[in-house]
Amino acid sequence: MALVNTDDHRVVFRIPWGNRVVLGTTDTDFTGDFDQVFCSRADVDYLLDVANRFFPSCRLQPNDVLGTWAGLRPLVCPEEEGLGASQVSREHTIEVAEDGLITVAGGKLTTYRLMADEVVSEVARQLRSEGYHIGGCPTGNVILPGGEGIRWSGDQLVTLGPDGQAAEKELEERLGADVAEHLQESYGGNWLAVAARAAENPELGKRIVDDLPYIWAEVEQAAEEELVVTLHDFMRRRTQLDLRATEAAWAVAPQVADRLGELLGWELPEKQQQLTDFLRESKKTMGWRDEY
Repeated sequence: MALVNTDDHRVVFRIPWGNRVVLGTTDTDFTGDFDQVFCSRADVDYLLDVANRFFPSCRLQPNDVLGTWAGLRPLVCPEEEGLGASQVSREHTIEVAEDGLITVAGGKLTTYRLMADEVVSEVARQLRSEGYHIGGCPTGNVILPGGEGIRWSGDQLVTLGPDGQAAEKELEERLGADVAEHLQESYGGNWLAVAARAAENPELGKRIVDDLPYIWAEVEQAAEEELVVTLHDFMRRRTQLDLRATEAAWAVAPQVADRLGELLGWELPEKQQQLTDFLRESKKTMGWRDEY
């Protein structure tokens, strides 16, 4: 990962992501519709300019951008006037009103568990003050789904036990080391269940997009085990196909919709609507191209 400070004192990250690289962020103010936040031409130009100045041999152009996403940070209003978005603290605050209402504001995705811990602990404190016998928040001791049966060894995930290691080696030989790595990083200890689907049916071991490690077994896993409800849900959140290869995702979306439809019982009108909704929203993420 590379981190650079720009001329306007913003911070931009360059993060390896498999056979892709993530560039961001722009940290600009936004005043429009909160439900319509997308990357703009100005965002693309800014990030490409920064990347080309610090890595001149890359010579990046807009056509090199494979996908984009944008969002809003819920920043706490600073006491100091005139601070720009990139200068405002990312820390969260928790306020308790006189009537007991607890409000959490600010923060970021990477501190969600700490924020939840502090809010629940405050609730527990209030309940104890009312005479209830209740402990604190146990989230620090709760293992997240997929957290068992796998651990980090250096910068590599390793499946515990001889059976798991044998399965990992077999999957690498059959489907590729990048697929094995992706499944472990995405599903943790549950990766063996996805791999088992691919072993039982070779068709499920095929890649959804040729140069990315997502396989068709993940469609079944998402539908049957992970409560996926929409095509957009699968393409953008359960996998990052829509982020890492947006145009390739458009091309394969009808096939994914067909398979999800079979698994979730979509009738033809529902399947067509799912496809329409996904393409409409996804194409907005690349709408900046129309500004050139």
